[in-house]
Amino acid sequence: MQLCGHTMGTPALDIRASIDLFADLGLQGIEVRCAEDGHIHLETLTERAAGEIRRYAEQRRVNVACLTPYYKDFGSDEATRQTLEGFRIACRAATWLGCPLVRAMGGVWPVEGREKDDLWDRTVAGLQQAGDIAAQFGVKLAVENHIGTLSMSARDTADLVGAVAHPHVGILLDYYWNVVAGDDCPARAVQVQAPYLLHCHVKNMVWENGSHKTVLLEDGIIDWTEVIRALKAAGFDGYLSDEYEKFWKPEFPEPHVGMHKNAAYLRRCMDQAGNAQQRKSRSRKHRGSAPAPRWGRGPQTPFFARLPAEDGTFRCGTRALRIRGAGVGPLDCGADLCS
Repeated sequence: MQLCGHTMGTPALDIRASIDLFADLGLQGIEVRCAEDGHIHLETLTERAAGEIRRYAEQRRVNVACLTPYYKDFGSDEATRQTLEGFRIACRAATWLGCPLVRAMGGVWPVEGREKDDLWDRTVAGLQQAGDIAAQFGVKLAVENHIGTLSMSARDTADLVGAVAHPHVGILLDYYWNVVAGDDCPARAVQVQAPYLLHCHVKNMVWENGSHKTVLLEDGIIDWTEVIRALKAAGFDGYLSDEYEKFWKPEFPEPHVGMHKNAAYLRRCMDQAGNAQQRKSRSRKHRGSAPAPRWGRGPQTPFFARLPAEDGTFRCGTRALRIRGAGVGPLDCGADLCS
């Protein structure tokens, strides 16, 4: 896995200055927000301008990892036509930039007065056509977990992309939105989506007055060491992209401060996840054929193991629960626990 910076975090910088910042932070990739008010406006981008951006990124040893436009509506024939034309423009730009991925989204949901099944079928068909366009340009589309779409939860996203069944359409994991959708076990969420994973957004959150609030990576409830451990176990070898939301949250620290902190945090998580995996592997070798623990499931809990308790607290992903009389100790949410 390599680290990537998202230009959502650098709204006051142009594309070259963003590349410079990410290079100085030691990031290997850049993900580019593509919109009229973004770092690249796809509809006006020329091949010459794209070539200049590509050469500058190569000089700074930063790869253009993903283009992130906002094409997503397949709800009508006309909307589908416009969305597919957008993907054609984006995929062409990706080839100019030497970029392997274009972000996609799982349609629009909910929509007042529309049936989910109808929108689901239209979105599947639309993404299949979009996949054909991506194939023509030799790139892939990564469908992001996101609110307001049919691809928010891990299960829904895997089912949607599985129904599309196109070799040029995969998943952009945004575990933040998986958590909001109720997927509070990283190992389980990653395992469900593992066959399709292409890219990963990284951000963190807290719950505040019943709503989710984005915070710096080290200040939130998502344990990114656990998520990265699950990604390693799934064989993911793509980018971890710091989706630093300075564009939407101007109160965030300037990117040279906030994204620097996030990069340091992610490097610690990657190191801890790697060390934990090595210890787990060694432990399995030493255990030999020891009997597996007995798994149980409580009515208000995710999966837990009946192991000797220390303080009666169970930890899985983003939740810590106290279970009376269950004899449950503090545990990490690993692949063995949540599969």
